[in-house]
Amino acid sequence: QYKVTLPAMESDIWSIRKFTVPAVNDTVGEQYGDRRPPPGDYTGLWRKADKYGAEAALTGVHSPVMSDTPAEVKDHAPFIKKAQGVVLVAGLGIGMVTKALLAKPEVDHVVVVELDETLINMVEPYYTCNRLTIIPGSIFDGPERLGIPKTAYHNWAWFDIWDTIDIDSLEDFATLRETWGSWCGSMEFWVEAECIAEARKMNAIWSDPNYSGTY
Repeated sequence: QYKVTLPAMESDIWSIRKFTVPAVNDTVGEQYGDRRPPPGDYTGLWRKADKYGAEAALTGVHSPVMSDTPAEVKDHAPFIKKAQGVVLVAGLGIGMVTKALLAKPEVDHVVVVELDETLINMVEPYYTCNRLTIIPGSIFDGPERLGIPKTAYHNWAWFDIWDTIDIDSLEDFATLRETWGSWCGSMEFWVEAECIAEARKMNAIWSDPNYSGTY
C-alpha cells in the first residue's frame, strides 16, 4: 500500500532515487539517524537546491525530503487509516500518501496542493486517476486564490510541507487552521505532536498547554 513505484528521475532541483539499505556495512541508513530504515529497497526524494536557488552541489549536500521508509510510513499511516470522503493533501512529495489514499474505497476524491510545478511534472504522470486533482500553488494562498469552488468541502486534510521537525512550524499550523478551517473537517499536520513536545521542552512561547492543536 505504501511502497512507491516511481522510477529514478532528476531535475535541476529534485532527485528521485531508488536506494537500498543493506543488512551490514550500512552507510546509506546512517544518514537517517534514529529514523534509520531496516534493510530493504526504498524510493526517496532529495532537494538539490535550496529555496533561494543555491545549488546544493556547491556544498556537496542534497537535502532529503521524504521516502517510503517505515519511519515515514509511521508518520502518515494514522491519518491515512482514518481519512475518507474528500481528502485535501498539502504537499505531493513522491506521492506515497496520495497513492495510499487512492487505494481506499472509502476515499471519494483526493485534492493535492503542491507548490513546485517541476515536481508535479515529474510525479503526476504516475498517479493518473479520475479521483485525483493536483493543484499547483501554495497551500498558504487559501482555497479561493487556488481556484477551489466555494461549495467545496474536504472531510479530512493532511498538511505535510515541512522537511524537518521545527517548533517554528507551529505558527504555520495556526495560520493554516485559520485559512482552511471553514473548508475542512478534520485537519492534521505532520509531526505536530513532536513540535509541541519540543516547544514545551524549550519553554518556548508555544509551550502554552492551551494550544488548540490536534495533540
